[in-house]
Amino acid sequence: MTPKKWVPIEATIFSADYVNPGGEERPCWRVTYSFRVDDAYYSGEFIDFATDADAEYRKDERVSIEYLASNPNKSRFPGVTTYWSKARIPFAIGGALGLAVVVLYVLSHR
Repeated sequence: MTPKKWVPIEATIFSADYVNPGGEERPCWRVTYSFRVDDAYYSGEFIDFATDADAEYRKDERVSIEYLASNPNKSRFPGVTTYWSKARIPFAIGGALGLAVVVLYVLSHR
């Protein structure tokens, strides 16, 4: 199997919206971009769970993305903050507290 080769390139932001729904959902940036490979134009999108204080995207700004050499229709933004990277700290704390409760329960019921 041939390894995937990602090629770095500059892309232009077409739209960038900071969505702050409140409630149960996490706020995020929804960004669409376009880039050119040879004589063809391609587009892509990403969701960045960085806060509006952590990152800021604006229409017509340039960002560094990567596209798949064998298929430029597939692209990615390698600097994106994923949902799980933002959520892992609360999950880790919750898991540690849960484990501590189980250990204390087992030790107290011997």
